[in-house]
Amino acid sequence: GLAHAYCSPSPTCAIDVDNYPLALRWLSSVGFDLKAELFRPEAVVLTSGKRYSIKLLFRLPAGVGPQLTRQIMSSENKMIIEFRCASRLGHTVQDLIPPSIHPSGSSYRWLGSGCPQRLPTISDDLLAIWQKLIQKDEEAQSSRSSETRPASPREIPGNAGFLLRG
Repeated sequence: GLAHAYCSPSPTCAIDVDNYPLALRWLSSVGFDLKAELFRPEAVVLTSGKRYSIKLLFRLPAGVGPQLTRQIMSSENKMIIEFRCASRLGHTVQDLIPPSIHPSGSSYRWLGSGCPQRLPTISDDLLAIWQKLIQKDEEAQSSRSSETRPASPREIPGNAGFLLRG
């Protein structure tokens, strides 16, 4: 596997798409073209063999430390897309890569023409989306800390039907 937060000289990360049609729609709603990203010649893409599931691997820019993992869920509480690197405690998140076997029994395999030994740097646009998710979660946690009742899952403003999890 790939232990993102511990990679050197800079951390790596994964954009883990569990539901391609919904991820395409969600990312489009925040101004990002997932399809264009997948077809970049240097894109490092893999699949676990599960339907609608793909993963893009990137290196974080120099000077950017491990980013907290964030999940986008459907209104039915199903995973759509996960921005993966580090846990809330700063430990690494790991992703299996080919030729590993997924717990479902399917085999991971590489897609596209990108080279896993030369991961591209995550785009500024995609990193900005991720960092806004982290910021929104931190702001929500701060406001919840003054409440006396537990907060329910919150919807991302402007994106009806999608939930954010930290």
